[in-house]
Order: sequence, then structure tokens, then C-alpha cells
Amino acid sequence: MRLKAQIHALAASLLVLLVSAPAGLNAQSAPEPVSVYFRQGESTFDPSYHDNGKRLDSLLLSLPPQDDLMQVILAGSSSPEGSRAGNVRLSDKRNASLAKYLQDIGLGEIPTESRFVDSDWGIPLQLAQQDQDLPSRDWALEVIEAQNLTRLRSNKTVYNYVYEHYFPEMRMTRVSFVVAEPDPEEEQVEIAMDLPIEVEEIEVQKVETPAEPEPEPEPEPQPEPEPEPVAEPEPEPEPEPVKEPEPAPAWIPTVEPAPAVREADSHWYLKTNLATYFVTLTPNLGVEFEFGDHISLSLPFYYSALDWFVSTIKFRVMATQPEARWWFRDGSFLGPFVGLHGTLAWYNIALGGDYRYQDHGSNTPSLGGGLTFGWKFRVTRRLGLELSVGGGLLPLNYDKFYNVENGRFIENGSYNWIGPDHVGVSLTYQFDL
Repeated sequence: MRLKAQIHALAASLLVLLVSAPAGLNAQSAPEPVSVYFRQGESTFDPSYHDNGKRLDSLLLSLPPQDDLMQVILAGSSSPEGSRAGNVRLSDKRNASLAKYLQDIGLGEIPTESRFVDSDWGIPLQLAQQDQDLPSRDWALEVIEAQNLTRLRSNKTVYNYVYEHYFPEMRMTRVSFVVAEPDPEEEQVEIAMDLPIEVEEIEVQKVETPAEPEPEPEPEPQPEPEPEPVAEPEPEPEPEPVKEPEPAPAWIPTVEPAPAVREADSHWYLKTNLATYFVTLTPNLGVEFEFGDHISLSLPFYYSALDWFVSTIKFRVMATQPEARWWFRDGSFLGPFVGLHGTLAWYNIALGGDYRYQDHGSNTPSLGGGLTFGWKFRVTRRLGLELSVGGGLLPLNYDKFYNVENGRFIENGSYNWIGPDHVGVSLTYQFDL
């Protein structure tokens, strides 16, 4: 007989699949590090310089949630013209300024690591290889590849070009972030599926079965052999705990020692005040020495023994005005400075009037002092322009004469001058110590 059966499956959630997913938010991969740049000799981070602000914005927009940020790494580098000790100090201050900027814009109190990386000569070498306007190109490429700063300085044209076009790209800090590793714990997520089940028709036919023969007597069972003793398995040793790897920074700068020749730690300068030449026709020459990263000592000398074309007009002086200076920028001795100066001056002055004035007995120089404020600019790598103005107290003990040839003595007098005692428009030239 034929039996037809059709079974229709009921829709139900019968199967549960276990799918692993992190219990919390997965940590994202660390974003690519970016470089920000600094002006020569300056340590304050300026977001408007060299598109620094745009570079940081693109980095911050790619960051994972702040809870996943474990560390900020600031790797500072500098151009090679300064001393290594000065570059290390400057790099530390640049990194500190950048770290404060990141906190101020809302990054929060994330642990920060500051590093110093030696000057990367690969940067100017790559720029030089792409620059067809580089003077003495073949020679310059050879010298830059050899990292020979002394030889590079021997060609002023090439050095000034490299200093202006390539070295600014070396004054930078590399910003990278360390992020948390993904959480190893997983949560179970149930996924229900509806599976319709159908059973095909089954045809059942009647089958005649022949008569079964009588069973033969079964043989007596043989005794089973005793089982051999089984040795107990040895306990397996417990696995050693596996240490989780510490999170690695997104970028770790590799520092290779480079036999670069560096500039001397300090310098001295030869200088002359052009304002004194043009205003009083007084020749002058001065020297200035650096001490550390902020202090210098200036020592100018002035001497004039000539009349101004006629005997009734003269500005005869022999003077010096030593000055200790404090420079506000680290190690560059450029930009603003303040100074504390003293004045020692012998004088014989007549300006075309009825009287001539001379220090008493020609042996009573004026001895005073005051303060100076100035600003120094770089013209070339060694040539500088310095602007300054000073004022203070200048006691005068003088003899008064009639302003004629061999004019008669009139009287002795004294006066305390309080006011400007210095105006400078000076050219300076740098030498290495």
C-alpha cells in the first residue's frame, strides 16, 4: 500500500550560533604620525607656521576615542648648525611647548614622552637630489651625503642656499600616538534563524517475508579473558602563563649614529656702530662674546681726534661702553635682548657756539651707566644687523672755555645727565670659537 505523508516545518528559532565580538569598543589602529616645524632658534610652537595647524588637525581627526589613547610621543630634531647640547635643550623646550598646545586644545592629560633625535641628513640629501637649482650641484650632493658640515661651509654660496632651503625642514618635532590593544574577552551574540523543513513523499509497499528457519542451538560461551591493567596517564604539566605584549608605539624613530661635524658651541662677533659714524663722525669698533645660550658681553671702543672741518665744531671723544646682555631666544643670539651697560668717556666738544666743554683737567672722564634694549636680525649666515637704544645716568665734571682758538678758561662746572646715552645701528660679523 502506498502511504503519502507531507510534513511542513514550523517557523521557530531552533539554531543558535555563537559569534565572538569584543565586550567593549575595539581600539582602533594608531594614526600615521605627522611632523610640525619650528622657526630657527625658536622654541614656541606656532600653528600658523608651515601649515602646522592643518597638520595637527588632520592627525587629531583620525584619533580613536580618548580612552584608547595611552601615550603621546614627541620626537624632536633640529638642523645641524648649532651645538648638540644646545640642540638637545632647544628640542626639549619645543616638545614642552607642543605638549602644552595639545593639552590647551582639549587633548587632555595624556602621558607624554619627549625624545631627541639627531639631525637627519637624509632630509637635505633627498631635497638636494630633487633640486635642479642647487649651486655646484654635484659637489654639494657629495658633501651633503658625506654629512661634512665643515666642508659645506667652505662654499658660502652653497651653504647659504642649503641653510635657507633645506635646513628649515630639519627643525621639526614628530608627533605620534600609542593606542590600546584590542580587548581579548569576547561576548556571545545569539543569532536566530528560521529554517523551513520539508519531508518528501514516502511510498510504503507490503513485502512478503519467508518463514524463518528454526534456530540452531547456541554454543556455550567461552570465559572472557581478564583485561590487562591499564596504566594511569601521567598528569599533563600546566601551561606557563603567556605574557601579553606591551603596546607598541605607532612610530619609533630609529636613531643611527652619524659622524656629522657640528658647529662650535659658541661664537664671537666683530661689530661697528654705523650710527656713530654718520651722526658724530666717530670711528668705532667692538667685539662681543657668547656665554651659554642667553648671555653675551659686548665691548665697543670709540675714538675721534678731529675737528669737523673748522676748529669751532668738534666732537672729540675716547670712550667705551661695556655691556652685559640677556637674549630671550635659546642659543640663536637673534631677536630681542636687554642689556646693562657702563660708560667711561673722555670728551672735548664744541658745536659752533660761544663755548667749548672738556672733561675737567683732561683727566676726569665721565663714569655712568644705564639700560639698553635692542633687536638683532640675520642678514646672511654670519652677517647680522643690530638695532639698539639705551639710556641712563652720566655725571659730567667739565671745564668751560671760550670757543675760539686757544680760548680762555671760564669756569669749572658739573651736571648729571639723565636720558639717552646710546643709539646703535650696528653691523656684526660672526666667528667661531
